[in-house]
Amino acid sequence: MATEEREGAAAESAIAEIQKKITDAFEVFDHECNKTVDVREIGTIIRSLGCCPNEGDLHDMLAEVEEEEPTGFIHLEKFLPMMTRVLMERR
Repeated sequence: MATEEREGAAAESAIAEIQKKITDAFEVFDHECNKTVDVREIGTIIRSLGCCPNEGDLHDMLAEVEEEEPTGFIHLEKFLPMMTRVLMERR
């Protein structure tokens, strides 16, 4: 196996592992089991994943994952890619 292939497989494995952690943390707060959480829980979820954003950074993260029309809920499908990117950048 070429080095590039091994690195690609390792990156995919790392991404899968990170996404599982994010999903697990998200599901703790998904009380309706409908892949959404209250927007007020997002800071707690992000901190449970080892990130400590300041209020400005947290606001930017929320702006990125909120719906066009704020509903008060964040969907996993929007949260997962953003949080995956944040955690991969910290590696």
